[in-house]
Amino acid sequence: MGLREGFQMTGDTHVQPTRKVVFIAPRFHTNQAAIVRYLVESGVDVSFYVAGIGKSEVHQDVIPVPIGFVNHILLRRWMNSFDENPYFNLYRYGLPRWSNIQSLLQQRPDLAIIRAPITMVGIISSLLLKTRGTKLVFYTQTPVYRCNRWFKDRLLNLFARLMGAVWITPCRGQASLGAPLTNSYFLPFTAFPHRYDKKWFQDGRVAILMVGKFLPRKRHDLLLSALACLPDPSAFRVTFVGELSDVTGSNTMGEIMTQIRQMNFQVDIHTNLPYKAVTTLYRSHDLFVLPSEKESASVSNLEAMSYGLPVILSSCNRTCDYAGPAGWIFRSRSVEDLARVLHEAVSNRTELKRRGTKAWEIVDLEFMPDRVYRPFFDTHFPLD
Repeated sequence: MGLREGFQMTGDTHVQPTRKVVFIAPRFHTNQAAIVRYLVESGVDVSFYVAGIGKSEVHQDVIPVPIGFVNHILLRRWMNSFDENPYFNLYRYGLPRWSNIQSLLQQRPDLAIIRAPITMVGIISSLLLKTRGTKLVFYTQTPVYRCNRWFKDRLLNLFARLMGAVWITPCRGQASLGAPLTNSYFLPFTAFPHRYDKKWFQDGRVAILMVGKFLPRKRHDLLLSALACLPDPSAFRVTFVGELSDVTGSNTMGEIMTQIRQMNFQVDIHTNLPYKAVTTLYRSHDLFVLPSEKESASVSNLEAMSYGLPVILSSCNRTCDYAGPAGWIFRSRSVEDLARVLHEAVSNRTELKRRGTKAWEIVDLEFMPDRVYRPFFDTHFPLD
């Protein structure tokens, strides 16, 4: 019997436990859900340790375990000044509780996938797991191809070599920028193509969807400003979906609401929606836009493509190359260029449908979990 059944039988009926994989990350982000599901469905015992739990997470396949930090109280006030990502700052500087680290080590995982290893949690867990014979995978969002090699990249490469770790990233970058980073592997985000009888332009307008946290770098304001430049505000409507908490997003939300009151087109806002509700919105919309800047790697554009939506992405998005002929790319931070691309998309509904069909094809050919993960695990960490 293979791993899909969860155990193997020998002649003396001894039960061999399934392989164990542990993830360690700031939180259980949507972009890690697909690889977790792939491993669970392959019969692997998966655990997930996190610095914190977000409000919009889906824990269908694994329930995250909070790491717990000795110096949490000391860091809390300082971290709350970071509107961007308090979990990541806790993960970077927090000292994990020894009792929780012991719980992790006692599992004796065969493999650990560690997000952002050059952090307090990453370094401690890497060193301790290595002594237990656990194989390591370091997961960052550094492009495989990039124009300059920062000190941090070289430091990570040295640490990966010392730990015998494989370094993966969902960001390919442009091959024209230079040689690939040593010992790094491109492992893109994945999705299943959700085929359904799509009803386009359900109320006679182009329904535009943006999914992203209510943070300044997501640039909700840029999208609103660009849409205000379009000649016919009755031709479209907009929906914003994002996570909002006491720590993140409140200031940005106030600014968005002020700007919306000046717009002459419909804008709907949804906060902290469960994932199933977001998928319903993917089905009912016609175009996905993510105008963010400083976007290390977004998975929402691939999710939108899996529901047959064409996408518009900023040039700084490190996963904008996923879109191919299913999308448009505009110059990051440019209201004028985004307005140009939006006008082209909204005014040509036949082209929207064509690119939506192309989105399904691209996901099917390039981003199916089995196509991406099976070759990687077969090469580096056979699961059976």
